[in-house]
Amino acid sequence: SALRSASALAAALAPGIDGWAARYRAETAALRRSVLLKNLKAPILYMPALRRAVLASGIGAIEVGEPPALVRGEGAAAPLR
Repeated sequence: SALRSASALAAALAPGIDGWAARYRAETAALRRSVLLKNLKAPILYMPALRRAVLASGIGAIEVGEPPALVRGEGAAAPLR
C-alpha cells in the first residue's frame, strides 16, 4: 500500500501544486477504503468464536474446480517421473 500511496501522490502532484491535496484524496479513496475494511476485519480474526463462525459460514470461500490439463498430466508437457 505504500507504493500505491506514492503512485497516487505522484499522480496528484503531476499537474502542479495547486489543488494537489484534493487530487491526492481522490486518488487514495480506494486505498483508504481497503485499509478501513482490513482494520474492521482484524478483531474478528483474533476472536476464536467469531473466527470459527466466519469459517464455518463459508463467507469468502473460493470454489475449487478442475485443475488445468497440464497439472493433470495431459497436454504438451510430459509428467515428471
